[in-house]
Amino acid sequence: EVDSATYQGTGPILIVEDDDEVREPLKVWLSQRGVEIATATSVFDAMEQLSGDYRIFLIDLSLQEGDGLELIQALKQRGNHGHICVMSSPDILAERAEEIQNAKVVQVFAKPLVMEEIEHFLARVERNPQWATEPGPQGIAFAG
Repeated sequence: EVDSATYQGTGPILIVEDDDEVREPLKVWLSQRGVEIATATSVFDAMEQLSGDYRIFLIDLSLQEGDGLELIQALKQRGNHGHICVMSSPDILAERAEEIQNAKVVQVFAKPLVMEEIEHFLARVERNPQWATEPGPQGIAFAG
């Protein structure tokens, strides 16, 4: 049964999202599946937490305080090897598609988030923890 699936092997995950109505339900949903979660509401807040060994980053592009892509660049500069995913409205994803592709994120989630898409992503990471961190060209999977 999908609802009882657990993904302990995929964490810890850092959620960077300034909208409580998106961040909190996502945090609860992931926690219920056994995933260790940390949250941040701004680029600054997320930068303060980068000492954590996160395996997955779920980053909103349109933060009130800062740009999600700036955070992604900082992660890359620090040599972080986590799976970096972005979340945003379809309009913003389309508008910034080239920047997103250049940032080499591994997954794009359109808002409103569809938990089944996140679940498929987590299942893929759990099956093959290195799939998105192996060298070579990475195609972006656009969910939604």
